[in-house]
Amino acid sequence: MGEDIFRKRMTDNFRFYSTACLVYAVFFVICLYRNDAGITFPLWAAGTCGFTVIMLKSSDVVIKPVSWFYMALVMLLGIAICLTGDRRIIVMNKFMIFFLMLVVLLGNFYDTENWKPIKHIEMMFGTVIISLGSIGRPFMDGSAYKRTHGAGKTAGKNVVKYILIGCAASIPLVCIVLVLLANADPVFARQLRKIFVDLSFWEIFGNILGMAAIGFIIYMVSYMWISWLGRREYAVVAGKEGTGEPVIGITILAILSVIYMVFCWIQIRYLFLGGILPHTATYSSYARMGFFQLLFVSVINMLVVMLGIYCFRNNVVLNVLMSVITCCTYVMMISSGMRIIKYIQYKYLTFSRIWVLLALIVIALVMAGVFVNIFNRKFRLFTYAFAVIAIMQTLFGFTRPDYWIAKVNTDNMNEDTRYEFFADSDLYDDEQYLESLGTDAAPVIYECEDVLKDRTVERYEDNISRYTKNIGVRNWNLSRFMAWRID
Repeated sequence: MGEDIFRKRMTDNFRFYSTACLVYAVFFVICLYRNDAGITFPLWAAGTCGFTVIMLKSSDVVIKPVSWFYMALVMLLGIAICLTGDRRIIVMNKFMIFFLMLVVLLGNFYDTENWKPIKHIEMMFGTVIISLGSIGRPFMDGSAYKRTHGAGKTAGKNVVKYILIGCAASIPLVCIVLVLLANADPVFARQLRKIFVDLSFWEIFGNILGMAAIGFIIYMVSYMWISWLGRREYAVVAGKEGTGEPVIGITILAILSVIYMVFCWIQIRYLFLGGILPHTATYSSYARMGFFQLLFVSVINMLVVMLGIYCFRNNVVLNVLMSVITCCTYVMMISSGMRIIKYIQYKYLTFSRIWVLLALIVIALVMAGVFVNIFNRKFRLFTYAFAVIAIMQTLFGFTRPDYWIAKVNTDNMNEDTRYEFFADSDLYDDEQYLESLGTDAAPVIYECEDVLKDRTVERYEDNISRYTKNIGVRNWNLSRFMAWRID
């Protein structure tokens, strides 16, 4: 559908599109206003998928099968958010939901089958940033709709405007009435506290204004995205095959390959096979360093190979060198994994160490797709890589790492419960780290009160107290509720 045709459709059906975006904005505010991880998140995720489907169908877009898979992941991530109290997992899940819905929109409004990864990234940035140029479309389309349909053709056309005027005029009166009723009845006041943190006039007034502002922003952004994506003006060029001189790439990769092969030989000899190290290093100290650096180098190698695929003409020597780089990258990832496992064996679990292991698994899976793409340039690398990342994040979202960190570490504070894996390590004693864990760790922390110092439990309680207070119907979260009930 061309831009002019779609623009006319948006204008002629302004009431439908505008009302749908307005309803979604109200739904968004009800579910998510001042609610970072409540039980309404799965409802919002399902509602967002439903709204997206309605918008796509109303634009005569045939929804692609993979989109249903992505939307299923969105709903699973929404469920995961209300089950965990880990702020890092919650933030990562929210970002994943955002990118999943963005890919769904792009994948259905445009023909992305022949896009290169760089084209996907370009369009994702375009949708988020360049689409701001369409921020005024609701006003422009509304004005055009009014001119086209006239002032008197639809008797109910001003109903929404009158409702909004009435809502705005009622705000001061509602605030005053709520404050008076709250002061008159303590039960009513307690129920209101679950919605409004403070019953002062300005707090209530601020919440109402905040909800109105967020609702307005969501309305504008949702209409803007539909308006911008439907134009399809930036999707004409799918992305060309690499045209760069392969000798340049061959030279760069040849130099890197020599360095990497020497490095990998050292890893195989000293780390994998346990060769004799210089007298200044011990095996444990050698194995427990460099995992972050190797992780970073692995990411660089993956990007280098991808650039080799998409920037240079297809060449046998270039493909062989990229394959060598890929194989060396796997050796580096194995080395990094062995090092982080060895480090955990001596220093126990933390979130960052678990995250490194997850990142290595994700990179290894993505790198397999990169390897296939070297010899099959039609392989849809972005779709494969994005699906891998989305699935792994969804699975990780349900793992509650803080619980397992607390469980493993506290079990190894006592000789009677120590794991064989940590037999060569000192007993765990970093109680300061345990204090920083989230509500997912509460069942373990409170169960081990006799092992932990009193101040450790007290500080942990202080740390999670802001998440276990004022739990209501809308912001109910399983992890936080369990921590509150145990306490």
